[in-house]
Amino acid sequence: MSLILVVFAVVATVLIQAASPPEGKWLSIDSSSDGKALLAVSADDVYVSNDGGVNWQKALIGCDSFSKGVVSGNGKYMLVGTYCKQTVGSSDYGQSWTAVNLPSDFAAYDVEMSETGQYQVAVSFVPTFAGQIHTSSDYGTTWGVADGSVSNFGSLAMSSIGDHIYVGPIVGSFVHSTDFGKSFNRASFATYQGGLLSCDATCEHMAYTNYYTLQMSNSNGTDFKKANLPQGPISKVVYSADGKYVYAAMSGEGIFLSSDYGRIWSKTSADSGFFTSITTDASGQFIAGALNNGAIQISKDFGNTWQ
Repeated sequence: MSLILVVFAVVATVLIQAASPPEGKWLSIDSSSDGKALLAVSADDVYVSNDGGVNWQKALIGCDSFSKGVVSGNGKYMLVGTYCKQTVGSSDYGQSWTAVNLPSDFAAYDVEMSETGQYQVAVSFVPTFAGQIHTSSDYGTTWGVADGSVSNFGSLAMSSIGDHIYVGPIVGSFVHSTDFGKSFNRASFATYQGGLLSCDATCEHMAYTNYYTLQMSNSNGTDFKKANLPQGPISKVVYSADGKYVYAAMSGEGIFLSSDYGRIWSKTSADSGFFTSITTDASGQFIAGALNNGAIQISKDFGNTWQ
């Protein structure tokens, strides 16, 4: 598949305003590898913390309709998808933001980036961009377009260094890159049944949820098995870097933890509300969960206690 370079010089001037604590109808929350940098995205607001969630700042991006945010492992780079005909990024820990060089009407549905922030990927549900996977290998400065040969994409997962990128369609087989997003091919090993993708640092351990069940693989996605979790809506799954610790957020059930690569699960002491998104640091010890009712809960001891 060919890779075509596209560059759009659209710049948004953005300010930051102090605000704590944040409240909102959260769509996503993501963290750096050490858990210090946090990016929380609601339907109409974006908040940033650089001290593990103690203090927050509201990013004034000039948009009131967001989809998802992602943070690099070092916390320096951030990327937020919007439905305001721009995708915005930060290269200074969320202190200032600009519109990245994606098409102005791209409306990124899902975004991911590598540990360093050098490699970034975005997909859109806008019909104009159906079947296109947009990637950057220079910290979001310029973007290339790869045709994934799939009409609509559902979710993204990326390895820590950015060499492996998995794209899940609405239904069918994964689209997979092993060369940092230069080319994508339909994977022959597993059939994807929709839902959210996630993986550990190498993508050796992977999972996807089709809302009511969790499917897990410990072999780079060559086979998946149903996880032993209660039946119910699963909104998000996250891994520690080594894949040992796995957290699953379940609507009305709270957050579940596995400390053995997804074999045995136990319920944490988090609230039993609707967690729309969760994130963890590289060790799995720090975890933040965003509740649909506006609260963000944080644990620093593998989910034993929360604040």
